[in-house]
Amino acid sequence: MRTPSLVVNLKTYKRGSKEKAVKLAKRCEKLSRETGKNIVLVVQNTDIFRLSKKVSLPVYAQHVDSERYGSNTGKDIPETLKYNGASGTLINHSEDQIPTEKIEKNIKRCTELSLTSLVCVDTVELAEKVDSFGPDFIAYEPPELIGGDISVSEAKPEVLRKVVKVVETPVLTGAGVKTHKDVEKALELGSIGVLVASGIVKADKQKEAIKNLLRSL
Repeated sequence: MRTPSLVVNLKTYKRGSKEKAVKLAKRCEKLSRETGKNIVLVVQNTDIFRLSKKVSLPVYAQHVDSERYGSNTGKDIPETLKYNGASGTLINHSEDQIPTEKIEKNIKRCTELSLTSLVCVDTVELAEKVDSFGPDFIAYEPPELIGGDISVSEAKPEVLRKVVKVVETPVLTGAGVKTHKDVEKALELGSIGVLVASGIVKADKQKEAIKNLLRSL
């Protein structure tokens, strides 16, 4: 992932699924080219192949499992994710949390396959623990702020500053990011990008929402 970056998580929103996911992905690509700013798309695993063929932006999976080839029905192994076009993956999002030992296994498997690992954490303590596992990036996201109108850089600047200070891994900021001022503040506090979902995907005017956030990137 090139930094600073705007990472857009399409989740399973209706406006981030099927043909609407393609439209949003192309909109992001167009604005990325026009502005020269970095955008990464985090999509449903079933959309990885299709979207990676439609746009040149990095496409990340929303979930990965640490299992290897074998009898593992229902698992998404990194080999297959990469083959289908993923260049990275989210790990431990607040809506898909996993035990710490599995976070470590997932990071190691991603490293083996040269898949970028973006690990979500909700506390300073977890950030320090995850940092010791050697991920590529950490995203600090307090779950109570996700989907809200108050950004983490505004509500908990002191915590974000501490996360950045205590880890060696580059840190992104997520939760409640809606405006270019939120992005500007996050970067001032030491973040190298922002992780956004509803602020773009559910926006009435997606293009304007993307442009707004890119202003301060």
